[in-house]
Amino acid sequence: MKIKLFNRIKVKREEASSFVHFIPIVITILLASFCVIAYIQYVSVFNVKDEVDMIARRYIIKMETTGYLQSEDCDELVDELKKIGIYDIDLSGTTMTEVSYGSEIQLVVSGKYDFSSYGIDSLLNFNEDTEVLNINITKASTSQH
Repeated sequence: MKIKLFNRIKVKREEASSFVHFIPIVITILLASFCVIAYIQYVSVFNVKDEVDMIARRYIIKMETTGYLQSEDCDELVDELKKIGIYDIDLSGTTMTEVSYGSEIQLVVSGKYDFSSYGIDSLLNFNEDTEVLNINITKASTSQH
């Protein structure tokens, strides 16, 4: 009888021991999940800024041929920026009047973009905040008009 009693106690100790080994695995999974969420957030914000830069590049090339940002192109530029979620768009500093051949032209795009930011309040309590990204892009070239 003593042997059976000790065998049962030994089994319970092994069960407790396996639970202790399980805790680091759970913590590792939580930390890995948080890292993946943070990476996805970073990439999405970087992608928006890159998209704005590509749009600005397209319009500075158009401006090279015309010598300035025409009103139709200005409207199209603002519409494209709004489609990707940019608001409070400001084009101050942009060359809006025709310049002569060889003169410098500039395209200055400023705006704001809202994105979600994730964090951890406590052990299993994730929170989501909305943050504002200020976008400022300046492109310069030479008029070939």
